[in-house]
Amino acid sequence: MNEAANSDVEAFDEDDMTQEEVDAVSNLGGDTSPMNAEQINSQRRALEDLVRSAAEALAAMHANPSQSLEEAKVKAIRFTAERATRKADAAATFSSRCEALSVKALESEIPAREYILTNGQGVGVLSRGIVAFLSAAGGVGKTTLLNQLAVALATGQAWCGFVPTKPGRVLLACGEEERLEILRQLKRAVGHVQQLPSDKRTDLRTVYGSIAVDKHPTPWERQVLLACEQRIEIVPLHGVPCQLIDESGAETPFYSDLRGHIEAAEAAERPFDLIVLDPMSRFASPEAEVDNHAATDFVRALERLTFGAHRPTVLLAAHTNKSSRESADAHTTGATRGASALTDGARLVFTLARDVLSFASSTLSEDSSPSLHAALAQAKALVNNEDLSRYLRLTVTKNNYVPGGYCHILYREDSGFITHRESTVHRESAKQVAMIAKAAESAEQSRIKALASAPRASRGGKRQANAEQGESPLVKILAEEQG
Repeated sequence: MNEAANSDVEAFDEDDMTQEEVDAVSNLGGDTSPMNAEQINSQRRALEDLVRSAAEALAAMHANPSQSLEEAKVKAIRFTAERATRKADAAATFSSRCEALSVKALESEIPAREYILTNGQGVGVLSRGIVAFLSAAGGVGKTTLLNQLAVALATGQAWCGFVPTKPGRVLLACGEEERLEILRQLKRAVGHVQQLPSDKRTDLRTVYGSIAVDKHPTPWERQVLLACEQRIEIVPLHGVPCQLIDESGAETPFYSDLRGHIEAAEAAERPFDLIVLDPMSRFASPEAEVDNHAATDFVRALERLTFGAHRPTVLLAAHTNKSSRESADAHTTGATRGASALTDGARLVFTLARDVLSFASSTLSEDSSPSLHAALAQAKALVNNEDLSRYLRLTVTKNNYVPGGYCHILYREDSGFITHRESTVHRESAKQVAMIAKAAESAEQSRIKALASAPRASRGGKRQANAEQGESPLVKILAEEQG
């Protein structure tokens, strides 16, 4: 603890406390009679809450030096009471939660659902206060995309075709990256926002309220830096054990620290809007990938991170399973690796995978039909000879609250930055490649079946076995483009 914090602790004596607080402290050690285990745990929890209240009061004071000690105490005590209420709610029985549906409840005005991201036309996509997933194969670009999302939300700029409803604060917990690598990716994303043309910029002076950026002319590049400084917190966890719950489903010390940090930020009136955990394999127990009961426990733990009054959204990065990476299943909810209860419990799932042009170009070989070669050459010419293998597709494969199906085409630049490349030209090129590729693959299937029926049994048996496996991965992943 630093000197400022120490001096505050010394000044926080009995004269600064109400009589009720003095009595509460006295009662913690007032009864010297033997206590059973339940009484000891009750005393310990009361002491922990009191200590946490004091810590939160100090945190609030340091976040806002102009705030008086009394104001900080009131906010911390109120916040502790709210947390106690949430704990009691979580432990409540079924009967205490059950209520009869009343006319008053139906006639009262129910607040509209809040969103963090929209589709750009005002339709909500990513809701506030939910657990969501971003699934992708390793190395495709999900960590890059999440770093770009942090900067986009902090500055209120568009992200992959989606638009923040307003700028927000982000907690970026990276389980696989060291601090310098996180900074490299964030700096690249910041540089991209700084270079946006003037007609694509959101006025960041509206983000800050009354700080200096409002009072003095501030260059756009500086506004972007200030927004990120105030609105992004990074947590490098490379090599650090960061499992949230253990094999029994109990919260780990790391989870308690994480939740305490989120609550303290809310108490200091700097709540998070988005909590990013990347990737799931570092935060979940091994059982969560194979056991639906363990997966449900894990999702419940994530849900508890959203319980604050500000209701942050938790976005978890996850890897896709092996079987989905070379098939059309890469763009479905079932592509996420692990027990099905993971994505069943999530309210929204993004999937990031190679686009049809990328997949077709990667499977191109000397044995591919001339028409497919010609279609890909034409597609490449239409997109200014860009590397077709760098095209990606971000799809909303599940959304419990609004229709899903949003599908945005992305492109990975030489720098590694992923840009939004939605265009009619790309769509038409992809559809043309899909139709030609499907026709070529169908012809190949027919050829295999014909060979399988030939008199040469040994060769035919092998060909027949191949044909019985059904359509090739290329046919599956391109079939959706036919419509």
